[in-house]
Amino acid sequence: MEELTMDTAFTLTKRRSMMTMTKARALEIQADQVAYYGRSYGPRIAELVAKITTADALPDGEHDVATINRHIPRGGSIEHLIQSHNLRPINQGGG
Repeated sequence: MEELTMDTAFTLTKRRSMMTMTKARALEIQADQVAYYGRSYGPRIAELVAKITTADALPDGEHDVATINRHIPRGGSIEHLIQSHNLRPINQGGG
């Protein structure tokens, strides 16, 4: 067995804490979130998310979440789009 040093402890911790997700699951989550935000901000949010989604460049299967995040925007990335494009809720004349 390998001696436990600070370097090996860091590597083991990093390996254990790496979160993964499938491309399909990330796309499901994205679709749910686009539908959720679309109810408030209209169809423009779907267009903006589609513009920055590069899921086709990502092979099917499981990937670390950092890679998924670069290709399939969800959550905070969608909220950032809303803010950066100054979208307003449709009931307030936005969308």
